Amino acid sequence: MFLLTFRILLLSYILYVFAINVYGANEELITNVTDSTPKDTRTTGGYQESKPNRPSHMELTSGLLKDSANIGGLFSIRTFRDGKCQRDIDPSGLQKMYAMVYMIEKINEDPDFLSNITLGFHIHDYCGDVNEAVASSMDFIMSAKDCSNNENLSDVKAVVGPMHSDSALSVASLLSLFKVPEISPFVTSTDLSDERYNYFLRNVPSDDAQIIAMADIVQHFGWSSVAVLSTDDLGYGVKGSELLSVELQARNICVAYQTRFNAAYTDFDFLDMITNLRNMSNIRVLVTISDDKSILRLLDVFRQNELYGYTWVASEGWAWSPTLAEDRYYKVVQGMLGVSVPSFNDPNFKEYLKRLKPSSDDPFLTQYWEHTHNCSLETLSDVSMCTGNESFSDDDPLLSEALVSPIMDSVKVIAYGLQECNSSEPKQLLRCLKNVSFINENDYRISFKPNGDLATGARYDIINLQPSNGFQPIFPPKLIGSWTENGGLEINKSAIFCTSRDGNCEQNWKDSSDGDINPPKSFCSADCDFGSRKHTIWDNLCCWECIPCSNTEYTNTTNALECNKCNYDEIANSSKNGCNKLRPHYFTPKYNNIALITCIVIVIGIAGTVLILIFFIVKRRSTVVHLSCGKLFKFPLLTSIICCFAFVSFLLSPVSSFSCLLSATILFLPIVACETILLFICFTHKRDSKKAKRYNTWIFFIILSSYTSCVAVGYIVKKPELAKDPDYVRDILVIGCEMNAAISCYSMATVFVLLLDVVGITIAYRTRTTEGNFNEAKFIFYTFIAHTMLWVAFMLVKVLTSDDINRTHLTSAFGMIGSASVFLACMFFPKLNAYKRKPEARILVGNKRGWKFRRKTKENTSESLIEDSSNTKQNLIDNLNKTIEALNNETMQARRVISLCKDQQRDLRQRFSHSESEILNKLYIIRNAKAELFFSSNYMKTTKC
Repeated sequence: MFLLTFRILLLSYILYVFAINVYGANEELITNVTDSTPKDTRTTGGYQESKPNRPSHMELTSGLLKDSANIGGLFSIRTFRDGKCQRDIDPSGLQKMYAMVYMIEKINEDPDFLSNITLGFHIHDYCGDVNEAVASSMDFIMSAKDCSNNENLSDVKAVVGPMHSDSALSVASLLSLFKVPEISPFVTSTDLSDERYNYFLRNVPSDDAQIIAMADIVQHFGWSSVAVLSTDDLGYGVKGSELLSVELQARNICVAYQTRFNAAYTDFDFLDMITNLRNMSNIRVLVTISDDKSILRLLDVFRQNELYGYTWVASEGWAWSPTLAEDRYYKVVQGMLGVSVPSFNDPNFKEYLKRLKPSSDDPFLTQYWEHTHNCSLETLSDVSMCTGNESFSDDDPLLSEALVSPIMDSVKVIAYGLQECNSSEPKQLLRCLKNVSFINENDYRISFKPNGDLATGARYDIINLQPSNGFQPIFPPKLIGSWTENGGLEINKSAIFCTSRDGNCEQNWKDSSDGDINPPKSFCSADCDFGSRKHTIWDNLCCWECIPCSNTEYTNTTNALECNKCNYDEIANSSKNGCNKLRPHYFTPKYNNIALITCIVIVIGIAGTVLILIFFIVKRRSTVVHLSCGKLFKFPLLTSIICCFAFVSFLLSPVSSFSCLLSATILFLPIVACETILLFICFTHKRDSKKAKRYNTWIFFIILSSYTSCVAVGYIVKKPELAKDPDYVRDILVIGCEMNAAISCYSMATVFVLLLDVVGITIAYRTRTTEGNFNEAKFIFYTFIAHTMLWVAFMLVKVLTSDDINRTHLTSAFGMIGSASVFLACMFFPKLNAYKRKPEARILVGNKRGWKFRRKTKENTSESLIEDSSNTKQNLIDNLNKTIEALNNETMQARRVISLCKDQQRDLRQRFSHSESEILNKLYIIRNAKAELFFSSNYMKTTKC
């Protein structure tokens, strides 16, 4: 459908142009027959040469040969800018055109070749522009001698060219429509292998082989990332770059940057390309698919921006361009590696070029002659006249060795086809052309597949652009290797000339120190070693940043995409390619200095409490000691305080599952015991103390049962277990008991302690003024207040440090120490101070208990016992007598005292009307008032605990 539409549109355009130019075309045909020296009929380019007869020298004319086999030629001779052809002559294009003329002359001069046919030519310049190429092809078609003959509309038997794929696609469509065979010596686009271009042939391999050869070069030198630059023409640059990208990616070679351009690009159009290449400073290899005209524009931009030191991998479209040897380009492109079809050097061709002379029938050579020799062939000119005897110097670009052998082979293919073909019918000629098979001067067989592609296995020369011994650019490039479809790539690395970022490279790819070959490196980002991962940037898989893995991650492969995580109790090793176990760390004096300080505080606390206990035992008969803490509870309270200090050791020792379970159960028991004792003291000092004592057992049982129930609930909700907190900074695994759960044995025990504090505050406050409590309830009230404030503060700290096991253990340990210190300070320090300051606190009270000792003076014999017994009786009698005598004396004295006291008794009964029981009660009140006076003194008042 596409082909049909294209043919309809193209035929309409041809008919339109034919209607406009029919008159001029008829005049051209008449002139071709009657005038031996006609003028050029096209002003936009092109000239025609002919040879009137075989033996004579070929004369350049502007007409087609009569009764001859004419070959059309399409070459890009002049430059194309601003939408039109310019006067600037490209010596490379001019050389290619003369290669065709030279081979036609050479065949015509051979008496054994085409003896019955004389070859002529009809050459046009299309300036590298697609539209010009199509218009020139229409001239070939419209040069028919007999338009009524639909089978053979063209006097041109076949066409050589064009040189560019985009032009070849359009020309091939047109010539296939009018059945004119076409053979191209340079076009490699794979699109032309399609059956719709059935009249197209080529004697060079297609892009499929070229792309593989270029990819092999990149792979051979180990370049991991490259940039691909191509022209934006669909047939060659776009299609070729797509095939190249696929081929490189299949070899795990990354295309870090890819862009397209053309010869008409301005400096602004190249701005993004220059910026991106500068950002990717490690990309040093540029793989390019371009024609020679477009690449020169790109090289100009590189030169202007001083982008040197790149290794260019050139396609066959520009690898052999002689312009690369110019100083302005060579500094940019030095060291280029390129693929090229095999070429042979015909020494006679260079001599042929030297013999060329300007002619009015050859506008291309005329313009080049005038430009090269700085003269003019016209009389009206500001410069000197050309004599016509000037000659080209040996270093003239026109005489430089160029890739022209494929053009000569194309002319040979047409000649062999005409020789074997007996009919001038286009289909027959096409069949004959596809059957041609010969070996060229380069020992390469030229034959064709049914679709017009080259049937022989593809072969390329690998070339390197390098200077001579004087470090001046030379041409042609040096042959350093080859690539064949069956044999692959062979390159002599030591012969390759290197590149330099400053544009002044003077050595090969050879390190003089050890002789190793060191190709330049090309990568967008360096490989990510062990312990790091790749993070792509710029949305480009070739460019990445190496992100270091954390202390708990590792990678054991290069360029890993993700870091592997270690177990929670492991840390990455020093090489970051594996994991090591963390060292166990407990909250003990061995591992932690704070734990050591805590142990010292515990020892000091226990020692101080023991000293107070000893003091209370020794001074138990003193008033302040005898009456403190309800007489009975001082020693149990001191013992519980010692247990508070001692039980902290559960938190400062290496823990296990069993120790965590044990500590969760009994850790807070000493605190509960202290609070329970304080409650007992409050109840004991009430007036009805005997009744209160009966309930002490029940209170103790209720408190113990409640505590056990709370711990059990915490155990059911959250079983006490080990907690392991890795510290990857210090490479340790902190091991402790899990104490941070919202509902656990520890949290429930803490809540229970706070509830007891609230109960104790309430009871102590209510009994603070009870008579007979000796202000003990006030001390208990202060104790419970301080204890509550302490544990509220510690709970807040514990919540804030819940993520750290060491801090949780430390908080709990100091909570226990703080509780013991509060009980000790609020209940016993005031009593010690009173004992020191108040003499009445040191008064002895209570029964004195001692020990009696007997000293044995005599042996317990029977004689001694009898003697002792008699002596004892006598002594008793004497003592009784003395006693009776003393009693008699005392009786007499008592009678005198009684008589005296009767008068006083009478007075006393009048003053005091109280009964004997009231007097005794007052005496009891006086004794108690004396004790209250002691406890309410300034030395016994407590303002802060």
